[in-house]
Amino acid sequence: MELSQLKELIYNFSESNLKYLELIGLDINLWNIYRDTLASIESAGSGNYRALGGYQNNYDGRYQLGSLAKKDAARILEIDFVGEDEISRYQFRNNPQLQEDYLIGFTYANHSYLFSANNKYQDLSLNKKLEVLIYAHNQGWRGALDWLDNGSLHVDSFGTEAIMYVEKLNQNIDNKDFEILSNKKNIEYNGDYFLLSYIKDFDGNLHGRKGDISEEIRNSYKYQGYLDINNDLEKEIIFTNKESGRWVSIKVDPEIMQIDYSDYGNGGGTRVIGIYEDPLIAIGKVIKNSDLDSQRRFQNDLYIDNLEVKTSGDYDSDGIHEVYWKTNDGTAYLRALMHDDGNIRYANYQSEDQMKDYLTVNGGEIFINDIIF
Repeated sequence: MELSQLKELIYNFSESNLKYLELIGLDINLWNIYRDTLASIESAGSGNYRALGGYQNNYDGRYQLGSLAKKDAARILEIDFVGEDEISRYQFRNNPQLQEDYLIGFTYANHSYLFSANNKYQDLSLNKKLEVLIYAHNQGWRGALDWLDNGSLHVDSFGTEAIMYVEKLNQNIDNKDFEILSNKKNIEYNGDYFLLSYIKDFDGNLHGRKGDISEEIRNSYKYQGYLDINNDLEKEIIFTNKESGRWVSIKVDPEIMQIDYSDYGNGGGTRVIGIYEDPLIAIGKVIKNSDLDSQRRFQNDLYIDNLEVKTSGDYDSDGIHEVYWKTNDGTAYLRALMHDDGNIRYANYQSEDQMKDYLTVNGGEIFINDIIF
């Protein structure tokens, strides 16, 4: 996967669409809480953009939008209505970006209806407006207006109480750890680097560290490549972080195109890769933290952004998967041996000749050019 392809996993909240959030008074962080709250209830809580559900299966996608909601959204966004036939609905369910755009348009449509119809709504605080808007997502703006004016509580055709949306939203807004608890998040892109705010190591430590985490660490993940690091036949996205001196693997759910930050334990593919101890230390051949300590050298190369991941495979057929890195300064190649759970067990540096000899002896000479270039 190239970086350009990776960007396709990130939902582009365009300036033209973001203006509607600004008109409501929302910033992107609060909007993310709002839409993730909806996703945790709609589509049976799956967050699946391909979900089909609601009364008589008339609702589509992660936010379960019906025909009227889509029409309102299209009108606000000044784009063509997607259509009500089966093919159009199928295409909508397979277009996460369009669903994100439509949610903005539909939410602003409800806001504009309520703002025009009710002075009380106009005077509400931002959080209270959000309560009414999320209620309207379930009951329509007229149902939300009835709740606002008369305190009437409504239940949808599946028996879901609309007030549950309000309660869950408030719980998530008040909970400063909401993003960690909600687990599934989009990859966020910031210039040349990525923001992976809630990535943990195998033991559950954010960014592989204990204590406070700096913004520099959160915002400094560099995309490296897309490959299978543990021979489970599923590729992971690889990032490095020059601020923390660590590297991470991300397994992206192809159904919902999001990171599941809870997938860091046994069998998981989303984590900060563990730090190992050079086995030569235990047998007295290498002094810990010396220049010959491969773990120290590996981490130092991460700190100075001197590594580029190249390819992976079990090149000597011993059942242990290997990941090859190249140093950016061209001085060496790093062969990392991986555990089946995706953590690293050992790594050693090779010169170009050593790398070529190793692969040639083991029948992997076809990979040499992939590693060098």
